Amino acid sequence: MSKIHIALVGGQPIPIYLGITEDKECEKVFLIHSSSSLKEAQTIQRYCGKRCSFIEYVPTDIEAIRNATDEIRKETDGDEVTLNVTSGTKPWSLIFYQSFSNHPSVRIVYIDQLNRWYNLKSGETKQLNIDIFKRFELYGNPLKKYRTIDSYTESDFKSIRNIEIARSKHVGAFTDLTNREKEEYDTDEGEITSKNGSIMRWNWNEGWVDFEMINYGGFPSKPIHIELDHAKDVVLNTAWFELKTALELRKNPNVKDIYISCEFLLKDEKAKNEIDVIADFGTRLIFVECKTKINEITAIDKFRSAMRNFSGTSSTGVFVSNDRVTKGTRYERYIATMEKCKDNDIITFNFGFWNGKEDSSLNTIINESITKINKR
Repeated sequence: MSKIHIALVGGQPIPIYLGITEDKECEKVFLIHSSSSLKEAQTIQRYCGKRCSFIEYVPTDIEAIRNATDEIRKETDGDEVTLNVTSGTKPWSLIFYQSFSNHPSVRIVYIDQLNRWYNLKSGETKQLNIDIFKRFELYGNPLKKYRTIDSYTESDFKSIRNIEIARSKHVGAFTDLTNREKEEYDTDEGEITSKNGSIMRWNWNEGWVDFEMINYGGFPSKPIHIELDHAKDVVLNTAWFELKTALELRKNPNVKDIYISCEFLLKDEKAKNEIDVIADFGTRLIFVECKTKINEITAIDKFRSAMRNFSGTSSTGVFVSNDRVTKGTRYERYIATMEKCKDNDIITFNFGFWNGKEDSSLNTIINESITKINKR
C-alpha cells in the first residue's frame, strides 16, 4: 500500500504546495493540470520537495474528465489517498470528489485563502503557514530587494514629524525639492532651490537636512534642521511617508514582519515593479500603496495587477493617502480614486481624514478585512 497525494492544479499554487508539504508521509504525488496550468505544476514540483507525476486534463469536457478520473481511481484502489480539490476547474473538483468519495482509504482536503486546511470527510481543520519569500517564489516573482523596518533607527522615526512640518509650509515646493532625478542628490553635500525660493541643504554623510521654506503667503518660514541616521533614504521620494505607514502597521499585534520599498526584479536584475510596503500577517499578506498626492487613478489598476501577479488572489491591497483634501480638482481626483479602489476590492485609508480614534484607524480597518474571502 502506497501513500498517494493527488492535487488539482489551477492558477493558485500556494494551496497545492501547502497541501503537499503538510502531507509529509506521501510517497507519490499526482499533479492534475491543464495545458495552461503546466507552468504552475512545474513550479510546485520545484519547491515541494517531492517527485511528481504530471497528468494533463482537458478543462471542461465532462466525459473525458470522468474517464481519466476513473482510471486514477482504479490505480489507487489499494492505496492511502489524500485528494486536494482546492484548485483546478469546477468539473475536475466535482468529478474527483464524486469518484473518490467512496474510496476505502481517502481524505479529501480543501485549503482556503487564509491557509486553513479542512478534511471534508472528517471535519478536521488546522492552520497552515508559509514563508513570505516562498509565496513569491511560487508565483515566479522572488523578492530580492527590500528594506525591513528594523534597518531604520529611532532618529529616522522621530524625523518624520519635522519632515511633515517642512512639507506643510508649501507642499509643491517641498515635493520639488525632494523628488528630482537621482543624480541631483549624488553629492554627499549639496543644496537645491525650488521655483518659489525654498531651499533644501544636506550632508548625507553627517546625517542632516535643512529646509528653508517659503510659505504659501510668499514669506520665509523658520528654518528646520533635521538630524537622522538614514537621511537620504528617508527624506527623498516620499520614503518618509512609506516609513510613517510602516510604523503605524507595526503597532498591529497581528503583524509578523514589515518590508519597505519592495522591488521585484526581472531576470536582468532591472526593476519589474515596486510595492511601497508589504506587511506579513501570517495568514495573509497586506500590500500597501502609499501616495501623498494622487496624480493618476490608473495607478490603482497597476497596483492591483502587480499584487495579483506577485501573490495571487489571497493577498489584501490597501491604498494609503496622506492629505486632507475637500475641494477643487484634487478632491474630485481623490473621490474618483476611492471609487476605483472600491471597484478593485482595495481598502482605503487617509491619515488626513483620520480623527485619531482607534475604531477608525488603519489597523482596525485591516483587521476587519483580513479574515474576509477576496474576490477572484
